[in-house]
Amino acid sequence: MTNRVMLLKLQMRLLGLCTAALLLAVSTNMARAYDPTARISIAGTAGLSLPSMSDVNDRIGLGNAYMAEQDWISIDEFQSLFSMGYEIRGDVSGNWMLALGGGQVFGNRGVDFDEVIDIEPTASVLNANVIYRLPWRPTESIRLAAGAGFVTTSSASMKISHEHRNVESGTLRLEQLDLDLSGNGAQGFLEAEFIMTERFTLSLEAGYRHLETSIDADTWSISRLGTEALGDADGDDIQNFEDLTDRSYLRRSFLADDQIDSLGELDTLDPEDIKVDFSGPSINIALRVYLF
Repeated sequence: MTNRVMLLKLQMRLLGLCTAALLLAVSTNMARAYDPTARISIAGTAGLSLPSMSDVNDRIGLGNAYMAEQDWISIDEFQSLFSMGYEIRGDVSGNWMLALGGGQVFGNRGVDFDEVIDIEPTASVLNANVIYRLPWRPTESIRLAAGAGFVTTSSASMKISHEHRNVESGTLRLEQLDLDLSGNGAQGFLEAEFIMTERFTLSLEAGYRHLETSIDADTWSISRLGTEALGDADGDDIQNFEDLTDRSYLRRSFLADDQIDSLGELDTLDPEDIKVDFSGPSINIALRVYLF
């Protein structure tokens, strides 16, 4: 099990626990806690988003068509991504607040059966928001807010890897494409904050993030070749450590269309020019601590 898959499982459990805590707190008939008087707070967040990922899913579809020809198990398209983050928030005037934060959005799709194939997009994001606390509240223990702001990433990436193997010999080679991504965008959200004590609150936030990234750089690599590091297994005059195989998922899915059937060493290959789109609706749960 990869570290990314373990993070996904941990994220799902954390979301479940936070959701259960929020529902329990709302449903319990408790006396209202006093509103926090501190002006500065910090929060840890966990969430789920439903990104567009249309270009990436189109390439997965092309790869799945090839995998069907090989009788391999296909890869599911991206429907959701997870996120973890932090925020520092301060009251500035009346009901107005400013917030700075960041975190990571990530996901994983792949198969581990006939071949081992993984597709892992991730984005380390920073954001700045202006937030307005609404004067109306549904109950004494819940207050509402609306916010909007700027979101950016200069260190997003996507890794596509294909581990070729068989029962007799184990791993034959590992082909990998690493894409460096960046982009700017915006987000807006509505927040319901449940007051547990004068210092601690639990929030549910629903919103929309627009963050489309483009490719800044690409790196192709072939490793774990063992005794096949040297030589030309498929007779195309390109050494094994510089040559995607004819059975390569990377060749059939993320290589530029005009290069799929052409020969070329790794340093001559170009990935398809795609947008990795993290845009979409999102929901987050936050545990907030009011400091001073």
